[in-house]
Amino acid sequence: MACPSIYKTEEAKQAAVPDKPSQEIREIQKALAEALGYSDEEDTEITVTDDDKNVNLSDLLGCLLALKSIKDEMLALIQEPCAFTEGILLQYIKTLPDDAHGKGDTSIVKTAKAQVEALLCRAIPVVDSIKDFCDVSDQSCAADSVS
Repeated sequence: MACPSIYKTEEAKQAAVPDKPSQEIREIQKALAEALGYSDEEDTEITVTDDDKNVNLSDLLGCLLALKSIKDEMLALIQEPCAFTEGILLQYIKTLPDDAHGKGDTSIVKTAKAQVEALLCRAIPVVDSIKDFCDVSDQSCAADSVS
């Protein structure tokens, strides 16, 4: 039997969506920045556009259309994941100074990261809504992945 939905109202569901990346993601970003020798002084903020606020998540069809739109944007940005990452790293490498101790232009990596994060942050509430419509709980998804 499926577990009941955690959120009783649409407002409660929207309030539960984090504005910023989770603590675990922040820790990974910080560790990566330290490993590459960068400071975490310049946080990139994820901007929410008016289109994101106008998405209708009240029915399954609206959720599926929103998810398709996000998927299309992701495919337009990243046609081939390896090539996308390679291209970003090559752009960054070109900005490295000739001396071994200099830093390159980190905004190249941060901009690409912010674009992908923005799409993923838009997708999370849509996927949660789809799971709610289908009465699929996070606990059952976790149990299925273990077995």
